[in-house]
Amino acid sequence: MESARTIIHPVPPFNFDGTIYVPHYFPTPDFEWQPNIMWQTLNLNRRRLGFKMENKGVVNDPKIELTVYSRNKPTVNVMERVVEELNWRYGFKEDISEFYRKFRNDKFLKPVFKRLRGMRANCANSLYELLVISIVLQNATVKRTVQMMNNLFKAYGTTLKFDNKELFAYWNPEDLNGVNEEELRALKVGYRAKMIKRVSEAFSRGEIDELQLRRMNTEDAKKELMKLYGVGPATAEIVLGGYLRRY
Repeated sequence: MESARTIIHPVPPFNFDGTIYVPHYFPTPDFEWQPNIMWQTLNLNRRRLGFKMENKGVVNDPKIELTVYSRNKPTVNVMERVVEELNWRYGFKEDISEFYRKFRNDKFLKPVFKRLRGMRANCANSLYELLVISIVLQNATVKRTVQMMNNLFKAYGTTLKFDNKELFAYWNPEDLNGVNEEELRALKVGYRAKMIKRVSEAFSRGEIDELQLRRMNTEDAKKELMKLYGVGPATAEIVLGGYLRRY
């Protein structure tokens, strides 16, 4: 795959590993992490990309080297779109300095700040991907959830090879249009097959606009999310906090 590089300057303070990698999230085969480096796939506007983020700065002077991999050399426009998306998902442009000033002497938070100052919330996935994850998390152990996600990736995902890594990229919602519930159930997802199918259909028909949702107020966004089959208050709250960055 061909590649292009650029530099991202998050708003300080910024903790790279504390933000980019969340150890208690269950592992999916679309990313790989080691200290100061993250490799990940990205399905951006139906285009499957690989990228690597590498820490090149420090908490008070952060800098990330971003390398994007594609079948054809990424254009300036593609690079700008990737940076824009990563800024949203990882909160690179959020100014959290006031929080650290306000609570720097808090007896509970002070020791945490020593390790994780500059950490911020992240959501490494698109809205559709997060909803699929939320569905397979329902009434399941982590081990069972990992099994379901791996089965879905093997059946419908795409393998990308870049920077000596081999990772899965998510499928497009419309890729499941010709798939029936029985086929999904064969992947050991159980009753969740119907929910995955219905949510995928809604996205493939354009019933929900991911970018417009980001601009809505919190209550309207929650109502819009709950129009989707299988999305109740609990799942909507996960999306509001984890994806839409409504704290």
